[in-house]
Amino acid sequence: MKQLKIENIIFEKDVDQIKRKYLDMIDDDEEIQAFLKENEVSEENLYNNLSYLVRYLEAKKKCKDCISLDSCPLQSKGIKPMLAIDDLGQISLKYSRCKNNYFTDKLYENFIFHDFDDSLLKYNLSDAFDEDFIQARRPLLIYLTKIFEQDLIKGAYVYGDRKIGKSFILTMFCKRYINKKSKKVGFINFPALVADLVDIYYQSKEDFNTLLDKIINLDLVVFDDFGNEYATVYARDNIIYPLLDGRAKKNKLTMFTSNYSLSQIANIYVLKERTRYKGEQIAELVRSLAKEFKIESLPYLL
Repeated sequence: MKQLKIENIIFEKDVDQIKRKYLDMIDDDEEIQAFLKENEVSEENLYNNLSYLVRYLEAKKKCKDCISLDSCPLQSKGIKPMLAIDDLGQISLKYSRCKNNYFTDKLYENFIFHDFDDSLLKYNLSDAFDEDFIQARRPLLIYLTKIFEQDLIKGAYVYGDRKIGKSFILTMFCKRYINKKSKKVGFINFPALVADLVDIYYQSKEDFNTLLDKIINLDLVVFDDFGNEYATVYARDNIIYPLLDGRAKKNKLTMFTSNYSLSQIANIYVLKERTRYKGEQIAELVRSLAKEFKIESLPYLL
C-alpha cells in the first residue's frame, strides 16, 4: 500500500510538471493568447480544458512545415483542429480543412475512388483551356461540354503521349460532374485496379464480386492508364470484359485515358491466342462506351 501511495504522489507531480510545460507553451503562443483574450477565458476554464489546447498545439506544430496533402502528418489527412468555445462557454475544438485540402463536402461524399494527386482539385475544367494546348484539346473539350449540355451517356476515350494532360482534363471533368450533378464517381488507376482484383479474387470471391459490382454501378468512371495493366487471359476474361460489359449494359458514363489507340488496344488484348476476336471484342466494347480522341504533343515539348 505504501508503494502504491508513493507511485500516486510521483504521478501527480509528473502531471503537474507536464501541465506547467504546456501552460508555458500557451503563454508563448500569440494565436492562443488572442483566442483566450477574445473569449474572456477564465483560468479555471483554461486549466480544466488544457487537453484541447495541447491537441491544438501538437497539430499546429505538425502542420507548420507541411507542403502538401500527401505528406500530411495528421491522423485525418487535411483535417486540422481549430480552437472553439462550446455552448457552455468551455474551450473545445472544431475541425476544418487545411489550405492544402481541396475536397469540398460534395466532392468528398461523391468521389468513391480518386487515384490522383488531391492537389489537382484546386483547378477547374476551364484551366484545361491553356492557350498552348487549346488546338490539340479543342475537339475533346467541346465534346465534354456537350455531355453536360445534352446529358450524353457516351464517354471519351482519350489517348496520346504521356504528360499531355489526359488525366488532368478527365479529373477536372469528374470534379465538374460531381458539382453539377451530385452523382457517384470513380477515377481509377486501371493497372492497379486489375492487380488488386486478381489478388482479391484468390482471397475472397465474394469481396471480388462486391467490388466489381460497385465499380460497374458508379454513375461515372474514368479508367486511367487503360491498356498498361499486366494483361493475362484470366484478367481479360474475368475482370476487364465483365467491367466494360457491365457498364455498357447499364448505360453508365465511362471514360478512359491511354497511351494506345483502340486499334492498338485490340492487338494488346489478343495476348498469345491465335484468334483476334477477344482483342477486337474489348476494343468494340470500349467504342460502345466512349468516343475516341487523340491529343497530340506540341512539337516544342517533345
